[in-house]
Amino acid sequence: MGLREPVSLINIQSPALPLDPVRPSQRTLLPHVFGPAGPARLPQQHVRRLGHEPSHPPGRHRGASPRRDLGPVHGPRGFPRIAQGVAGLGHTSVALPSQLASHFGFQPRFATCLSRGGAGKGGVVFFGGGPYILLPGIDVSRQLTYTPLTVTPGGGEYLINLRGVRVNNKLVPLNTTLFSPSKRGLIGAVISTTSPYTALEHSIYSVFANFFTKELSGVPQVKAVAPFGTCFDSKRITNTRVGPAVPPVDLVLVNESAKWRIFGANSMVEARPGVTCLAFVDGGVRARAPVVIGSYQLEENLVQFDLAKSRLGFTSSLLFKRTSCANFNFSSIP
Repeated sequence: MGLREPVSLINIQSPALPLDPVRPSQRTLLPHVFGPAGPARLPQQHVRRLGHEPSHPPGRHRGASPRRDLGPVHGPRGFPRIAQGVAGLGHTSVALPSQLASHFGFQPRFATCLSRGGAGKGGVVFFGGGPYILLPGIDVSRQLTYTPLTVTPGGGEYLINLRGVRVNNKLVPLNTTLFSPSKRGLIGAVISTTSPYTALEHSIYSVFANFFTKELSGVPQVKAVAPFGTCFDSKRITNTRVGPAVPPVDLVLVNESAKWRIFGANSMVEARPGVTCLAFVDGGVRARAPVVIGSYQLEENLVQFDLAKSRLGFTSSLLFKRTSCANFNFSSIP
């Protein structure tokens, strides 16, 4: 897992974290990242330790620096222009979460909060535990729902299991046994910050898109705009605080009473003026996983990867709570 969107890194806190090129005499080591990577160093002067309260910038940590041989992208094609590199957030011992946890002495745990974007509105990554306090003084760590987190064999990707999907509180009729070798009726969902939109295996996408369209009654479909396969007339969809007024999508977790609710801000995207599309794509018949949860669905959600307890925590949309991932207080950073 690697971050594709512009963020600020907390616990190595800097609004724009610079990475120095590695000199020929230095040994390099690349952590687990996706996409093209090259060697670089994280300068010690940009490593900072988290203070008592993550709502305010901490002081600079002056101890010995953690391993400096990270793996950012040189000339990051396909990444935002302001991106300076890739931070590997995998579960390996050389990945950033493990390095910082080992150096600073906290549990291997990190949380991402990807902003919807705009000028000066990057997201944040927290290393270590909470509280995670966003303006106006909201501790979103108190609002986390948890589900078991595993790592895919061989690929090393973070994965949660789903029991199903609901649209408008109605269960989508998916044949979950096709994706559950253990016959427990579970659907594996990989979490990927480098995938722009959630991709569903072809048969899942077809049933889900048709079901969603029926629930969005009274809104005519229009010609689809790639890469999306299901699009609607924007003029017939009103807007709310949490995005387009469409039926909510629920990812039903292993504990069936728990769900990850996706509102219109994360389920719909304006593909072009007048055309609003379902922000899920057809992953094909040979998808790498039945479900790959992409970064668009993660935006404005605080998502905690608790590697120590093998669990994933999530808040659902912060917009519903009248805050956002851009509301972390960076005002006093030098």
